[in-house]
Formats: sequence, structure tokens, C-alpha cells
Amino acid sequence: MKLKALIVLLLCSVATAQHPMDFVPDDAIGLLVINDGSAINSILQTVDAQSGMASATPDVLETFLSQYIDNPNAIDFTSEVLVILEPTITAPGQKPAGMFGPMPHFMVVCKAKDGQTLKANKASGLTTEALKDGWFIATGATKWSTRTSEKLSPIVEKLPETNVALVIEFAAIWSKFSPIIQMTGGMAVSGLNSPGPDGVITPETKRAAKSAQSAFGNAMKEFADVKAITGGFDFEDFTAVVTFDIESISGKSPKIDNSSMIEMASSLASSGAQHAMSEKLTRKLMELDFEALQEFAGSAGDYANFITPAYRKLAELTELNVGSCDVSGEKGFTVAVLGEYSNQNEYMKLVPEVIVSSAEALEQYYSMELSTADASYKWNVSIMSDDAEYVDVMNAVVPKGTQVRFGKQGSDRIAMMFGPKNWKAFTSPHSSALAQVIKPHARNVEIDYAMSMNFRKFAVGVMEIDTIANGEDSRLSVKDSPSAKNSILFGTTETGTFIEIKSDLYGLATLVSELDIAE
Repeated sequence: MKLKALIVLLLCSVATAQHPMDFVPDDAIGLLVINDGSAINSILQTVDAQSGMASATPDVLETFLSQYIDNPNAIDFTSEVLVILEPTITAPGQKPAGMFGPMPHFMVVCKAKDGQTLKANKASGLTTEALKDGWFIATGATKWSTRTSEKLSPIVEKLPETNVALVIEFAAIWSKFSPIIQMTGGMAVSGLNSPGPDGVITPETKRAAKSAQSAFGNAMKEFADVKAITGGFDFEDFTAVVTFDIESISGKSPKIDNSSMIEMASSLASSGAQHAMSEKLTRKLMELDFEALQEFAGSAGDYANFITPAYRKLAELTELNVGSCDVSGEKGFTVAVLGEYSNQNEYMKLVPEVIVSSAEALEQYYSMELSTADASYKWNVSIMSDDAEYVDVMNAVVPKGTQVRFGKQGSDRIAMMFGPKNWKAFTSPHSSALAQVIKPHARNVEIDYAMSMNFRKFAVGVMEIDTIANGEDSRLSVKDSPSAKNSILFGTTETGTFIEIKSDLYGLATLVSELDIAE
């Protein structure tokens, strides 16, 4: 008798060993899994406390899940939480709902804390509730029943091993929603081409509408090529790491060779922000209609005044570039760019044209004046304004002796520097912040863009500038450590597109706390 009881217990444990993943329907088109949410909440609450600015909704997961669960504070976050998207199956003889047929519905699987009972939020469409082996199941389907298949749903196999994992079968979802987006988006874009108060459609409006229509069409094509999206959210100590793998239908053929990018990134001197951009991305950016974008943005689009035809000519010669940006009391505002170009001599011939075309915009928006220096490809920068207070601030940002300089490096590279005339923006090879972002993915991703940014370094520099500009009246002060590093990287893989975002949440929270005290 005891042997039979042991066999029954063993069979029961095996049968429930895959909970809650065996609740995921075979036809699921979206799956979000929260693993050990209690640990995630603990980290986020520690970050909130460190910032000294406690959030009004400190429990992020409870806030998110409140759209599905009426009492999310009753969820046991030591167990997995699943949010599932699945197609809605119309019963035989039932008429399809709406113009586009039945829409997918959500399903939520989680456990309640001991002694508590969970309730579905009916407003989210979760109309059916069930309990199975201690798991609470809420779904938008008219009924729910246990799966009979021993194999897990195909979507489960795609989940990354992260604190929060996401899989979206995008092609299946897009086939359902693309007609809606096509209709509403097309109407919105058409509405841009409207006459003004005088009843006339201006050439600028026509150009902006045409640009928007083209952008919308390109976006629709890009979305139609996405097969699936896999995402992960993890923590490395208190650094949040978010990754996305976007799988394409057409497939990709990347040319993975990031050696030049790493070499150039390794030469950047220490700075608050550093970036690298591929030739491919540079070309795409230069294809944008900046004049049309300015029409949409209004006064916020004044940056377009700097993108002159001369800049486009330079971009056509650009193959790869890395750059840095910084601000400090010693050097003021500095920018450095190192690029590889298809024709080094042709690029240098275009430089004076670029400087001349930029001079008017610099003077108009920043009261900066450029004058020829004592050597080729060098221009002095000075501040010209009748506003004494503005001049004091700008002289701290752009100190006297600041120059714009261009110079050849090797046979195909050119360096541009905006900063003190004796400033060395490039050093011997070292493990720069940007190189550290690039190297882990150098063999698997054709990197289009990478950026590293230390917000603390910028904050310290701004404080130093404020002290120089305001002297004894300045009361701002921030320590130069710990760092508050953030980074982003994206590029092409064999299957599609890879994106990675990192953020030192604890470092940012510490900086926020210090800035709050400084004020």
C-alpha cells in the first residue's frame, strides 16, 4: 500500500513539475514571464530609497499587473507570473465581431499569497477565472480548460533566461492589426496635407506631408518583415540590462567586422559621452528630409539649419565614425570626431565650405563667431553678444582659445576637434568606455550604433561651469564618483536586429540624491 502511495505522489509531482509553463496555450502569440518578481521589486525599492525621491507607486510590478488583477498586492511574486496573448477562437455559428474579426485576448497566470484570493480585473477583458494546483488563471476566453499535450507550447522554447522574459510572434499579430494601422495611419498622414487659414496648402506643408507619407510607407514595410521579437530584462548588480532580438522574415546577411570601430573607439580620451556610427546608419540618416522634419517640429527643429548641403556631401564620403562629447571647467564644452572616409583629400576640400555654411547658424543661435586661425583647417571660436550675463556663461562653456580643427590621420581617417587649441582628444589605445560597450558583441553583431554616457561626469562638468560663470554665487557641487553609466548598442545579426540597453540605476539614483541636496 505504501509503495502505491509513493508511486501516486511521484506521478503527481511529475505531472505538475512544468507548472506554470504548461498552462501556456499552443497557439499563444505573446508571452511575458516575470521570474522572481520579489527580487526585482527589492532592487527597484532600494534604488528608489537611494535617490531620496520615493515613487508614489514604488511597486512597479504591482502597478503593471493592476491592469489585469484587481488586487495585485495579493500576488505571490516569489513564483512566476505569466501574461499571455492568444487568438480568440470564434465558436461554430458565431458571427465575427467587428470589421476586422475577433481580436486576440489576454490570459494571466500567477499564484496568490498564502491566505489571499486573487480577482481578475474585468475591465481588461479577463472574464473567466480558474484555479489549478494552486495557480490562478484569468482569461478573456469564454472558458478555460487544461492542456492535454505533454509538450510545452512552442513559444515557451524561445524564452531567454532572464529575470523578465518576453516573446512576441509579431508576424501573427501584425497580420491582425496591420489593416487597422494602415487605415488609421493613412488617414492621419493625409490630414497633414491641409490648407492654412488662407485656404492655401503651402509648398512646405506639401513637402512635409509627402515626407511623412514616405516614412509611414517605409515603416509599414519594416514592420511587415518582422517575424518575432524576443526580449529580456535582467540585473547585473544594480545595472539594468534590456535586450531585444528582432527576427526578420527576409533574413539578413551582415558583414561582421567591427575591428576598425573598436580601434577608433579605443583612441577616444575620457569623456562624458562617446558614440560610434556605421556607414550604413550615416547614409540612412542623411536620407531624411530635414526641412520637412523642421516643418513638423516648429522652433524645436532649428537643428535642421545646421544640416546644410555641404554636410550631406561630407556624409557621402563617410564610412565609419566615432565621437565624444564632454563638458568641464578646464576645457569647457568639447567635441571630437574621428572618421574613416572614402576620399580623404576630397573631404578636406569640403571642410571650408562646411564651416562657412555653419557660421550663420552658429552666430544666430549661439552668438558664436568663427574666424580663420593661423594655420590651415583651423578656426578660432569667440562669443559675440551685448548681453554681459550671457557672455559670462558662454565664455565658461566656450573658453577663450577654443578652436575648430581638422586634421588627417593615416591614409583614410580625419579627426575633427572643437575645444582648446592644445587639447588632445585622442590617446594611445586603451579600454575606453565606448570600446567596453562594443567588444562583447563584436563577433556576433554588425554594429550600426553604440553609445556610452556617464551622467555624473556631465553633472560635475556643469557644476564646474556654473562656478566659473557665477563665482561665489554658485552653490552647486557634486562629487566625481560613483559613476552613473548608461549605454546603448544596436546592429544587424544573422537573424535580424539586436538591441542592448544598460543603465546603472543605483549610480543614477545616487546622483539624483546629490543633485537634490545641491539645489
